[in-house]
Amino acid sequence: MSTVSEQRQAVARAQRVVIKVGTRVLVQRSGRPDERRIGALVEQLAALRAAGRQVILVSSGAIGAGIEALRLPGRPRAVPELQMAAAVGQSRLMARYDRLFAARGCLAGQVLLTHDDLRHRQRHLNARNTMMTLLRHGIVPVVNENDVVAVDEIKLGDNDQLAALVTMLVDASLLVLLSSTDGLRAPLGPAGGRTRRVPYLARVSEQELALAWGKGSPLSTGGMATKLAAAQAVVDVGASAVIADGRRADTLLRLFRGDDVGTLIGTPAATPDGRPRGLASKKRWIAFFQRSQGTLVVDDGAARAIVERGKSLLPIGLRAIEGHFEAGAMVTVKTLAGRAIARGLVEYASAELAQIQGRRTAEIGQVLGARPMDEVIHRDNLVIGTGGATGTGGATGSNRACTTRWSLWGSRGRGSTGLAHALERRQERLARRDGRGARGATRRAARRQRARPRRRPRARAHWRAARSAGAQRRAHRCDDRRHPPGDRAAGPRRRAARASGAPGWPPDRPSCACRSG
Repeated sequence: MSTVSEQRQAVARAQRVVIKVGTRVLVQRSGRPDERRIGALVEQLAALRAAGRQVILVSSGAIGAGIEALRLPGRPRAVPELQMAAAVGQSRLMARYDRLFAARGCLAGQVLLTHDDLRHRQRHLNARNTMMTLLRHGIVPVVNENDVVAVDEIKLGDNDQLAALVTMLVDASLLVLLSSTDGLRAPLGPAGGRTRRVPYLARVSEQELALAWGKGSPLSTGGMATKLAAAQAVVDVGASAVIADGRRADTLLRLFRGDDVGTLIGTPAATPDGRPRGLASKKRWIAFFQRSQGTLVVDDGAARAIVERGKSLLPIGLRAIEGHFEAGAMVTVKTLAGRAIARGLVEYASAELAQIQGRRTAEIGQVLGARPMDEVIHRDNLVIGTGGATGTGGATGSNRACTTRWSLWGSRGRGSTGLAHALERRQERLARRDGRGARGATRRAARRQRARPRRRPRARAHWRAARSAGAQRRAHRCDDRRHPPGDRAAGPRRRAARASGAPGWPPDRPSCACRSG
């Protein structure tokens, strides 16, 4: 059995799975919910649940259902209007799921989350306990973002990110991203054109990210690039992901039979109880559920101690502080060269760190008047990231977060690294190339306005002239038998005479009253 086949069989044995379905799978082109596809999705989920698997559904479509109920012409642009559509559509979407699951003997429970819920430690644990209890009682959690109260969550790739976070939250071993394509597509040749499905990726690099397209529908908020970022995030914590076509009625059933469906990312490797191998729960929360609020720049000696020996960060190795934050905030640790090597929960506020940076631990009490902690970041609250000061990377597996990036959020505007930064750069390039945004739309609209009065009247004039000439030819009648309408035989006779070399050809055409007049 080949390695890929073995990995497909490992996917088929996954017991706790998170399945995310996108808006383009659930709605028609008009934006109305597609009852046939939703019914087929619920049918497959119920079959997986009947087979003993624990299934969590992360569903888009609330805003689409609200657009249908409100009879809006398209997806709104303003955030309050999006929240209005979500408020109207969320209950209708859940009612549809509840009815379809109940018809197949399953119970569904609604879970609304925001990123703030998952970032706050106590609320994070409460959400985990609730979802684990639902799973133990055989209930299918239907998860969506609480778009009614969230603002920055209604943006690119919101539910792709949410699905990855839910996968980490419940220690699922597999994330399935159902989209409108059958996986990542790669060109067959250097010239582009035809493409092929990529069946397997060990991990996502910038080369694969370059193959990703942007979102292809005004109703959706994600795209292939956000799905790749979400897939790599779960791979970083020891799980695996599959991107597959959700429009087919048997995609999930085939996937869990071990068939070659979609694009498998990562190497399925779970513990005997089915949980993914990777970071402990607290380390995972630090690495992926937080946004960085500042940056600590350390010298090369401190960087080596953190990365190679798994040590805490002490004030003597601190060289600079960027940003303003309080004690307990999440910060990124960088080298003097600007490379991010770790992130963790800081024990002191930025104003206090500015006073003790570069000093020995024994001097903290003298400078601040008290010494609550010896470390700036304790190693239990520190997660190692890419490489290290020397590039050798000797941190233990329990302390190492991932090999490409820290979290799904990145650190926009603060030099984020790895895949998250690559995704941002690619989106910016696409925006510049395609002229997206308000300025691009205005320019395209102006071009259409200028072009319309030039092209269309000219085309109508040509069409009218051709129709008039044809009508004149059809209306021509002549009583002179030597000059029939159109003189159809003149062409063949002329060509034959010219070929034979007869002199004096062509003869003078006979005149008639209608032509001479």
